[in-house]
Amino acid sequence: MIIQIEALDTLFFRDGKPFTMGDETWANGIFPPPPSVFYGALRSAYFSQHPEELHLANKEGDPTKDLVIKGIYVTEDGRPYFPMPLDLVQKKYKTEDDLEDEDWDNYIRVELLKQNNRKAFFSSSSETNINLLELDKEIESLDDLSFLKNDMFRQYQKGHCTRLKATPVNKLIHKENKIGIQRSRVTNTTVDGMLYRVAMNRLGDIKFAIDYEGLELAPKGLLKLGGEAKVVTYYAVEEASNFEIKSNENFVEESSVKIVLLTPAVFKKGWLPSFIDGVNVKLIAACVGKPISIGGFDMQKKEPKYMRKAVPAGSIYSVEVINKEIFNNCFSSHSINDAFDDIDYDNQGFGIYTLAQS
Repeated sequence: MIIQIEALDTLFFRDGKPFTMGDETWANGIFPPPPSVFYGALRSAYFSQHPEELHLANKEGDPTKDLVIKGIYVTEDGRPYFPMPLDLVQKKYKTEDDLEDEDWDNYIRVELLKQNNRKAFFSSSSETNINLLELDKEIESLDDLSFLKNDMFRQYQKGHCTRLKATPVNKLIHKENKIGIQRSRVTNTTVDGMLYRVAMNRLGDIKFAIDYEGLELAPKGLLKLGGEAKVVTYYAVEEASNFEIKSNENFVEESSVKIVLLTPAVFKKGWLPSFIDGVNVKLIAACVGKPISIGGFDMQKKEPKYMRKAVPAGSIYSVEVINKEIFNNCFSSHSINDAFDDIDYDNQGFGIYTLAQS
């Protein structure tokens, strides 16, 4: 089932870093939010629709235990945006043609980094030589998170990367600073030293689409989302073809492929998935973004959850398939997180990926 979520007001999504009023004045935000935000929102929506089952939450008979998020999308006019793969870069210096382009302010032309087999470096994490990615011109990475429209992303998957246009996140949402201060619960007066500021997101025409299974929700309704638990609306999407991307089955028989993360992923080795072992699956090249902190708050234990570093969406791994049977087994699921005892990151929607032509 796919639902689309529409904001009614500004939303705020905290990053995983701790924030304590009085010690810090600026609460950092993140967009889009980590998958766990939507996972928790869907579970809360179920219990709000079935309050008689709330006592089963996080217990053996929890009716939400089978919830699995299979896709998370930022959408506009019903069409999804995908995180821009990080092996796409922009030219450092703009040409006259670039500057004369009337649409230049709305997107950024990006080009694909190419593998240079003549140069390689050794990584102790991967136990193999890794090829460098480069381009025969001066380039720079995009400063902010960017997205590809669904048609552009399909071109990237097929290896057609000559005329790609990326949309920066600041063209999709608008930041609005909000200033607040803590009040005393006894006197209702402001507390000295408790002034804080947060950057709210006004989504405008942007919505979220969530592909999930294992949970029965009403076809439309309300749920709470974000750091201030603001109310948003949701409704079921009947036409899901816009969210389909090139099937991974088109790539599993290839001897080399690219793995593209669509949501953040959590690995025990830090930035490197465990299945890339150098024996059955060999790493050729990688382009990995700065790690993001994944934490949260355990409502049952009344304490913060264990915080881990996650590889951000858009990170890519170019691999050589040595053992196709083992490789296909690795990609029989919708996600590629490493297994942890305390949290099932797969069900929450972390590590969702797709394959692309290498």
